[in-house]
Amino acid sequence: MAVTITLVVSAEEFAFGRLMAEHPDTSIRIERIVPLGAVISPFIWVSGVDSDAVCESLLSDPDVVDTERLATTNDETLYRIEFREGLGGLVESLVATEATILEATGRSGKWQFVLRFRDHERASEFRRQAADRGVSLDVRSIYDPGGPPTEGSNATLTAAQREALLTAYDAGYFEVPRRDSLRNLAQELGISDSALSQRLRRGIERLVEENIVELRPG
Repeated sequence: MAVTITLVVSAEEFAFGRLMAEHPDTSIRIERIVPLGAVISPFIWVSGVDSDAVCESLLSDPDVVDTERLATTNDETLYRIEFREGLGGLVESLVATEATILEATGRSGKWQFVLRFRDHERASEFRRQAADRGVSLDVRSIYDPGGPPTEGSNATLTAAQREALLTAYDAGYFEVPRRDSLRNLAQELGISDSALSQRLRRGIERLVEENIVELRPG
């Protein structure tokens, strides 16, 4: 049965540390990570910094071989990044254990991940590999329906998802007709429209999984 882990790591433990250090207001969201043989190529959304400055910082990063600007939506820009071979660390641990990234946001020198693994064994292997590579994981919650209760396992939503859902609810966003817009809510939370949309969708998905999917009759 699938296992979901929420964790936090420092920017230095993952990637794009130089970009976040040079531009402290930068916010990064990972769209997905694609392994192409020995090459790992993430797609990321970046906001809070000029796109030319992003490319300059990325290309000066020793872990980055190439970068390509793909699209711009509202105040976010999508980039395809190509990492050098043998990057190691958290990235290779994610790829090796086939982790699904439900949410990954980098800001203020930290990354928060919500990861889904196929089963408990892969989740445990990910944590072991990360430790072997010297990566320090701050695990905030583990949701394992098939395993014993763990500290924080009832924390279905991340703090960011909970804040987004409560803000949207209080503002009447879920009412028909809506009493507030996605753009206004995003401005209130200090994030982009697309980041808020993803956060709401991921939060609703997790609530449905735990309260409907897992409880339906076999």
